Amino acid sequence: SDVCSSDLVIFDRTGNIVYQNKEDVGTSREITWDGTTESGSAVPSGLYFYVLQAIKADGTTEKDIKGTLTLTR
Repeated sequence: SDVCSSDLVIFDRTGNIVYQNKEDVGTSREITWDGTTESGSAVPSGLYFYVLQAIKADGTTEKDIKGTLTLTR
């Protein structure tokens, strides 16, 4: 695959963005979120929604992956 970067956006239950990260994709193809906002504040336990986009070198979106995750502290 010619995916070169990813864009991860995490929303709270009310639709507010709590985290967003766009980064180059390395060979590990691993993307992590440590349960904090972009400013480093811990978010509370609860249900969150995410959208992950895999972006090709030419800037087009290869794939949109959407889902939910539960954060437990």
